[in-house]
Amino acid sequence: MESLERILHAACFTPAGHGRWGIPIMIWGPPGVGKTARVRQVARRSQLPFVELPIGARGEGAFGVVPVPAPGTNGDSSLRLCYPPPDWTDTVAHGGIVFLDEISRAAPALMPYLLGLTLDRIVGSHYLGDRVRVLAAGNPPESVGGWDLDAANANRLVHVDVDNDDLAGLERWILTDGGELNGS
Repeated sequence: MESLERILHAACFTPAGHGRWGIPIMIWGPPGVGKTARVRQVARRSQLPFVELPIGARGEGAFGVVPVPAPGTNGDSSLRLCYPPPDWTDTVAHGGIVFLDEISRAAPALMPYLLGLTLDRIVGSHYLGDRVRVLAAGNPPESVGGWDLDAANANRLVHVDVDNDDLAGLERWILTDGGELNGS
């Protein structure tokens, strides 16, 4: 298994504090270097359920923030707005990997919804659970367009550059200090 895959595997199985699993990782690299394929390979080898969310294509509905009318709770004909979990959450109901692909293509308006997912494993009003891991990948905005991550999201992710020569050093950090720095 090459260094990036070992890093992703280690990050998925590192206690992250508060009973959660997984250090959220952001993989940066130019288009076509195999970022998505490597994440899929880690999910397959680890036998973890896997959901790929191509951010630019899914929109805000993928994050459970589009209100839907539902019957009121008073037994009358009133309606209320609720935020049902998106369909993909069933795949990771008992743990797994949520992969935010092409995150740098997410419009700035989506950034607050991504923060709930990366920080708290929440989409809309639905908690995904402690065994859900969040991984992300993106291209540098100058290479294909898009946006930089906002500071709140960027600070919640460990950034890995696929061209980094010190992937072994990052792997050691995750396995030794990473869990402690995340509150475990």
